[in-house]
Amino acid sequence: MTKREREAKKLLQNLVKFLNKADGAAEQVWDILTALRGPDSDDEGLKNLTTGRLRSCIGLTNRQFHFLIANVQEEPLTSGQLAQVSGILKSGGHFHGHMERAHAAVKKLLGYDLKRERKVAK
Repeated sequence: MTKREREAKKLLQNLVKFLNKADGAAEQVWDILTALRGPDSDDEGLKNLTTGRLRSCIGLTNRQFHFLIANVQEEPLTSGQLAQVSGILKSGGHFHGHMERAHAAVKKLLGYDLKRERKVAK
């Protein structure tokens, strides 16, 4: 096992330990993690409006894994796209529930409102 793999193992162990506390903070982290995968769809537009923005908002920058990261600071959504996101979240369904909970968690933990594409006042 390489040093980096040992670091990954330790990180995973710490994450599981954190999540197993089953409190509000653990639930918020879980909500973000479960939404990171994205919808079961090849629709890049949908992924850009949802998962790609979430990934950017939490600080992911590494594109070597070939997953979409849409920079929320450099590529803000238009009012029409924001309305589209609102419609996506209201449409229900499994993935939409994950995104709705992830939006709430990001807003609480990171102070960023993905539904409006702006920081929230503290």
